Amino acid sequence: MAAAYRGAYLVGGAVRDLLLDEGVSDIDIAVEGDGIEFARELAARLGGRVRTHQKFQTAVIVVERAVGEAGAPLRVDVASTRTEFYDYPAALPKVEHATIRGDLARRDFSINAMAVSLNPRDFGRPARLLRRPPRPARAAHQGAPQPELHEDPTRIFRAVRYEDRYGFRMDRHTLALARACSEMDLIGDLSSARLRDELVLLLDEPRISFTLGRLRELGLQHALHPRLALDDRSAG
Repeated sequence: MAAAYRGAYLVGGAVRDLLLDEGVSDIDIAVEGDGIEFARELAARLGGRVRTHQKFQTAVIVVERAVGEAGAPLRVDVASTRTEFYDYPAALPKVEHATIRGDLARRDFSINAMAVSLNPRDFGRPARLLRRPPRPARAAHQGAPQPELHEDPTRIFRAVRYEDRYGFRMDRHTLALARACSEMDLIGDLSSARLRDELVLLLDEPRISFTLGRLRELGLQHALHPRLALDDRSAG
């Protein structure tokens, strides 16, 4: 595999869950180089099947459990390291190749902007930990990237999920961005399918009263229903 890539890293939620001593359910690997070729070779070694997405340079490896073993099939998500740019808020991103540092810089929150090297020469070395990932520069002819939460408003719901699940809290700046997204009704620019998927995940978190209260604080109750009014009684 060495000729197809410069580095491979365990990234995002898996690193976060290891640090929190939680069970790792999602395995994500970022590859500096040809992530699809990496995925094909890894699937062959693991005896799994692979599904590729050329547009985003990503792949999914699924390895079935051996006969008699309990549990769902092993799933590994592989992606070439990349930056993302948005032509307008709530649009799907356009991607460009980047180093692992550039890839971490595009991620939504610092708890997901972590990586651990899988390379034999420096196995286990943290690649970078970002408090609030800086936005990468972009060429003038490509247009300026939007602020973090404005480019993908679904990240607001993801932030509330992390607050609920891990007891984290958004910092002052992130809260201000979330409220600005709400005031500009950027949530309304999301497709109904994307909004539905985020709300299903959000409402599946354990502390529903906290979640509903937080949506009310951010002015996002209309995302559940345009006529919904969340008071202390309904949130509790």
